[in-house]
Amino acid sequence: MNRKRKKLMKLCAFLFMLFCGTFIFANGNVKDVQAASRMVMLYGNKTYTQYDFTGDGRKNRFKCTADSERGYVRLYLNGSYKQRIFVAKGANLYWCGIDRKNVYLLAVCYQYGGHELKVYKYSSGRFKAVPGKDQLNKVFMFSNFSKIQGDTLYVYSSQGSRNGGSFRNASGMIEAETKFKLRNNKISCISWNSRIIGRRTFYAQNSFQTSASDRNLNIKNGPKVKAGQKVTLNYVKLGGNTYVYQISVGGRKGWFKDSYSIQFR
Repeated sequence: MNRKRKKLMKLCAFLFMLFCGTFIFANGNVKDVQAASRMVMLYGNKTYTQYDFTGDGRKNRFKCTADSERGYVRLYLNGSYKQRIFVAKGANLYWCGIDRKNVYLLAVCYQYGGHELKVYKYSSGRFKAVPGKDQLNKVFMFSNFSKIQGDTLYVYSSQGSRNGGSFRNASGMIEAETKFKLRNNKISCISWNSRIIGRRTFYAQNSFQTSASDRNLNIKNGPKVKAGQKVTLNYVKLGGNTYVYQISVGGRKGWFKDSYSIQFR
């Protein structure tokens, strides 16, 4: 009975490690390998040796330091200075690994009145901006990289300490999560309909009618909202010059354009 129990425990442990994908067996020994699809925050003036920054499958020595010119940082790889990048008031840097070939350097740069997101990939001896990175900055002004799952990069964004438009009288920040595809040295938005996170319940301060679709907001065929009625905020459509919100009210869903004529608290 004890022998069977020991075999069962060993089998469970083996299956658990296979499922997690964090270990492999080689010559009877357990070795740690670089897990795919993860983000790691990088601190300044610290040398990192456990990550591959070039995409060749080999671990590198990486270090970031302040530049003598304000607003820039210097990047070192394997002991050699490579380049400097602009970070404005400062930045949070992340190593991002999707698989052995898709490794990136992410930067959240602190600007006056918001953040700027950047993605770099190492090529021909330099960290180069990834095509499509401008899409990352079509979200709310204050943004950050929140997580990576597979090749889906999640971006958190908010309007900051004070909301504008339809939610300028509402307490708490309007926060959203937008999904991007990051693969093969290219960034693309999966959907500009970004899920609202954080506070979602609001009360209308005036009556108005919504649209059933976000494609034609001039057609008011969605549910009506009465002053004082409770609504649930589901999505915000980003990527354009104005924000478009989807709400649920009375069991139905409708869209409206962000404006001062529609107000919530």
